Amino acid sequence: MLRYSILDKVINITNEYIFSGRELNKLNIEQINLTNPIPKNRLQLIRIVEDLVFDFYEDSMSRVGKDNSFWIEAEVRNLPEDRYLNNLIVENLEKQNKKIKRTDYGLLFTVEQYSEYSPANGRKKLGVNIKSDETIKKNLMLDVVFSYNIKEHLFEQISEYIELK
Repeated sequence: MLRYSILDKVINITNEYIFSGRELNKLNIEQINLTNPIPKNRLQLIRIVEDLVFDFYEDSMSRVGKDNSFWIEAEVRNLPEDRYLNNLIVENLEKQNKKIKRTDYGLLFTVEQYSEYSPANGRKKLGVNIKSDETIKKNLMLDVVFSYNIKEHLFEQISEYIELK
């Protein structure tokens, strides 16, 4: 038996999806899950950011006749599989003036860069860089919590994802 309250919710969600300017042909009605809603509260969003794993590396490059370049880069692992949350994390890391590179294990970005007259070494793991890790995570938590949009999250979930190759 069809419950009209569920049908009403599906129709309302579909209308909001269309009014948001998204393409109707990408709407996947089967993805509308009314029994297990998507909304994330602030605590859930904070936990998602806390669960991210940051590994820090120092790398360098020799430049003949100039100071050598050194930088510290961070690898981020354990990203959420949810497309919206994943993109939200990337967007907010980019707001922290970081150029993000997506990799098969997660993300890679430069934390700090400097030049000096010193021998360049290869890439080496720094271990846990507590100060950078905590600063990046705290800023990211605030950014993610304040930029989270429940409707955009829902629309992302019910949109078919077509990967361009």
